[in-house]
Amino acid sequence: MRFYAVALLAVLCAGCANQNVWVKDSITDEQVQKDLAECRYRDSRPSSSAGVAQQEYQSVNMVNGCMRSRGYYQVNKKDLENKKIEISN
Repeated sequence: MRFYAVALLAVLCAGCANQNVWVKDSITDEQVQKDLAECRYRDSRPSSSAGVAQQEYQSVNMVNGCMRSRGYYQVNKKDLENKKIEISN
């Protein structure tokens, strides 16, 4: 059981360190948040008997796949804020 707690903590910490944001040309922040919520909702159904860390990994992959299928891509938030990346509007 201790292994699963450590594995879950590692997955969650990795998510915290990842400061990426979803972007898509010509779209509002409100629409991004709506689409992200819809993708997360789709993933909220009960999953298999996989361990907690495996379920978290599968969940992230499903949400990422959903967002990509809607035409989004991820960029580093700091790069976007520092204008190293430009998003067309």
